[in-house]
Amino acid sequence: MKNFITILLFFLFISETTHACSCGDIPGFCENFQLRKDKSHTLVLRVVVLSNYYWGTVVKVLDNIHNNISRDTVVVWGDNGVLCRQSAGLPGDTTIIIAVPTDLSGNINSNNEKPEQIGDLMIAGCGNQVLNYQNGKAIGEFTTYNKRDTILFSEFREILYGCVPLRSYETDRNAGVTLSPNPSYGAVNIESTEKIAGISLYDISGRLIYTKNVNAYNFNASPDNSRLASGLYFISITLWDNSRIIKKVQFYTP
Repeated sequence: MKNFITILLFFLFISETTHACSCGDIPGFCENFQLRKDKSHTLVLRVVVLSNYYWGTVVKVLDNIHNNISRDTVVVWGDNGVLCRQSAGLPGDTTIIIAVPTDLSGNINSNNEKPEQIGDLMIAGCGNQVLNYQNGKAIGEFTTYNKRDTILFSEFREILYGCVPLRSYETDRNAGVTLSPNPSYGAVNIESTEKIAGISLYDISGRLIYTKNVNAYNFNASPDNSRLASGLYFISITLWDNSRIIKKVQFYTP
């Protein structure tokens, strides 16, 4: 009877583990960020891992990329074996992570205590939410279709907010799409060697400003100036085969 119970518990554990992390088509780092519905509670941080702590790590925050955390050091919880969480890295690693406040449900220590505390963070969800950082560059799976990206950290924030959850940054196809004038004082003409299905305009925080269905090789985008402030924006151009190209555009408003 004891052996039967042991075997049953083993299979229940395996089932829970498989179910917890059954993600299907796993997106990359940039797409994970864009797919989060509530970005007000999402943090993107550059951290250095100081030490291990149970199933988590203690990290020092080097940069607040999206939203701010007031503390210099914080505990970031990972996977205890049955959760869909990632580790922030090994001690000494410098990484860039997508983190959210812990749900306080993931860890019990040997004294049957829950060490997770309010104010701690966790890396939860499917897909890649950790990038390596070396020599001023972010390295890792930034988008689903580019398994190994290297991105200058100085450009990281702009590219992160301009990402969409589909194929992007294809250099050869990107060259076939032009914007003019750029910078612009309002309207932007978009020309493409491939048919354009639609466009969307985002501000630097990732907020959608303007969207339009298109069925042409060129289109004049005229967003409402009352919704624009002078600054950098991203135009997501959906081509006829459902791939997307990201272009930066600078708007100046009166």
